[in-house]
Amino acid sequence: MALRDAMLRRAVRREIIRRHVDSSLLDVRVVNGVAYLGGKLKCLRTEPLNLKEEMEIIIQILQHLPGIKDVVNELKFDLP
Repeated sequence: MALRDAMLRRAVRREIIRRHVDSSLLDVRVVNGVAYLGGKLKCLRTEPLNLKEEMEIIIQILQHLPGIKDVVNELKFDLP
């Protein structure tokens, strides 16, 4: 199961990186197919956006990834 979770973690990170957010302080863990998102999420300097709305979009995308059973959002937002 650990190998599968590691593969899912990479897939989750890949999807988040595709979005216009700074995920350098984001912690992603996958345990038994459940993705846990922790740490901080920030706007990119060049892309002002509503982080809470963006996170909702990201969660919807992640919930549709094959193998992901659930997404637990434990993020803190770095709001301007």
